[in-house]
Amino acid sequence: MLLNRTWGLLVTCFFGMAAHAQTNESSLAAKRQELLKRLSAAGQAGNFSEAIRTAKEGIALAQQHDHDSTQSVFSLFAGMGYYEQQKKDSSIYYLDEAARLADALPNLALQVRSRLRLIDVYTQLDNARSPVLTQLMKDLEPLIVQLDNPRYTAGWEVAKGNVHNKRSETSLALDSFLRALEIYRSLNDKSNEGAMLTNIGGELMTLKRWKDAITYNQQAIQLFKQLNREHLCISSYMNIGSAFEKLKQPDSAMAYYEASLALAKKLGDQKNEAENKQRLAKILYRDSVNAASRTKADAYLDDALTTASAGRGDYEGLVLGFIQKGNAALDKKQFQQARQYFDQAMTYAQQSQHKQLLRDAYLAEATLLQTTGNGKAVYNAMQTAYQYHDSIFDEQMAQNAAELEARYQSAQKQQEIEKLNRENEIARLEQQQQRQQFIFLVSIGAIVLVLVAGSVIFWRDIRARKQMVLKERELHELNQRIAETRQIALRAQMNPHFIFNCMAAADGYIMKNDRARASELLTRFAKLVRHVLENSEHTLITLEDELQSLELFLSIEQMRFQHSFAYGVNADTQLLDFEVPPLLFQPYVENALIHGVGPDSKPDKKITIDVTGKPGNIVVTIRDNGIGRKAAAQHKLINPQSHQSMGTRITAERLSLLSTSHHVSAKVEVNDLTDAQGEAAGTEVIVHLQKTIAATA
Repeated sequence: MLLNRTWGLLVTCFFGMAAHAQTNESSLAAKRQELLKRLSAAGQAGNFSEAIRTAKEGIALAQQHDHDSTQSVFSLFAGMGYYEQQKKDSSIYYLDEAARLADALPNLALQVRSRLRLIDVYTQLDNARSPVLTQLMKDLEPLIVQLDNPRYTAGWEVAKGNVHNKRSETSLALDSFLRALEIYRSLNDKSNEGAMLTNIGGELMTLKRWKDAITYNQQAIQLFKQLNREHLCISSYMNIGSAFEKLKQPDSAMAYYEASLALAKKLGDQKNEAENKQRLAKILYRDSVNAASRTKADAYLDDALTTASAGRGDYEGLVLGFIQKGNAALDKKQFQQARQYFDQAMTYAQQSQHKQLLRDAYLAEATLLQTTGNGKAVYNAMQTAYQYHDSIFDEQMAQNAAELEARYQSAQKQQEIEKLNRENEIARLEQQQQRQQFIFLVSIGAIVLVLVAGSVIFWRDIRARKQMVLKERELHELNQRIAETRQIALRAQMNPHFIFNCMAAADGYIMKNDRARASELLTRFAKLVRHVLENSEHTLITLEDELQSLELFLSIEQMRFQHSFAYGVNADTQLLDFEVPPLLFQPYVENALIHGVGPDSKPDKKITIDVTGKPGNIVVTIRDNGIGRKAAAQHKLINPQSHQSMGTRITAERLSLLSTSHHVSAKVEVNDLTDAQGEAAGTEVIVHLQKTIAATA
């Protein structure tokens, strides 16, 4: 968070100091006011070298007159100037000096200002989890309470929000920015209100609350336009475009990306210019059907890659840009050109050491290797991509757990503070009541005072009870978040044996010189892998996406089993928006294949998936005409205990968690099917899913 917007306001706070200087300090006061004006002009113009020189003149002036408060002020501005130049050590030195002098005076406002700026430095230029920063925040909190000034309280909430943001504690960051927004609105501070709207919109993007993110970013844009500060809208335009893209509204997404691009060009912001062009190219490649649009996409992408710079750290733009170029070359069967683009993407991904970029680069590598029919090479690339994906997933789980722990500790700490405050208040009131009882012995008027004291105690007790109810509700919400995290951890991942079997089948086709079938199998497998990776980033996906994954799975297995069975997937289109966890039904389908139709020798084997019901209340039926459960057990084709732990048990637990985490009740029925003669004719699994309350945005 840059500080240059605060220079004018902060300098103004110190202008009054010269007017209150004593007579023998008139020379100091005049020179100090002149230097403060120069500081304000330099800071707001972004000329931080001049601001630092002016601040150092002020420090020398203060030392000449032995005036610690003036030296503290100019040390503060010197530290801010070095922060803007990204010079951590120099910034920390001067801000520490400002805090030391303020502590000695003591000057509470200067103590708070200098420490707030120190938090900014450690958050943005150092390790946000460093013990120094943690201690600094612990020391500052009681000073904020003691100062009891809404503007400083808002600055404290912003500082906490920035720290939580850097620590990937998104929900805590959102809470802090919302509290700061409320304070700035009460102060009618439009500039900082706009900044908080932008910050909140960014946190909502991280939480994947797309519609809410659009609302807050649009409010920020509207406010900045009113203040004639549209140059601050680049990130808000881009966030809204990204949100519309996630909501599958490409036309709206392009409109906001183009607005952000125009603003970035106007301001000479090359990094955001390149990123907007790349995002526009991605939409045009994916959603266009005519040559003119693809030509425009090529031009955008070429410009983006020309503008992006590894030296400036634009690795994401470079990696994703060259992957897009490689995919476009593959579509045109230009394999050698695609190889060059993918190699460049891999080079930049390795330079960045960014796990998500490395994952995407290896997936692109696997896509290219499919064209060679080299099943082992495809498997190795896929395996590496999965390793990076699993590492990213583990980090996200650790961050979620840390954030939940932090929220829980914060809630507990707040409860303990409120409990202690209540006990202190009750003790104080009890002492007051005793004094009033003594006065009652002297005057009948004390009765009125005792009644008043009793009423106060009763009112405070009611308020305390209400606060306890609110805290219990907050803890319930935390428990719900924990349930959601468990739901994520129990998400079914692709079976490694299934991956190996697919690769073995592809190698078998290659050994038989049947490269066409090998390529077809690898293409379907790669598509399924992309579905699983994309869907695993979401707690819930649409039923349409779930059924697409199941169809890909069945089509691959159908090829592996030499088309010895048929399958069908039927669903009413009005039910396809129902949301379920990824790969929820896959274990039941796999059971139907392996333990149902797999061992059966009859020619007309079939698996069907039917979705019926109405919006908000669906029934998914998975039916096979195989040998049935009893015959499968008799022939020892399955181990019921291990199968339950690896497949049905996990799915049953995921279904039970739906009620806690997403307000969806679930029930599963398993029925043995028989023919007219009473012989086993297969198995059907019926899954009932019903929303218990309306979903919220």
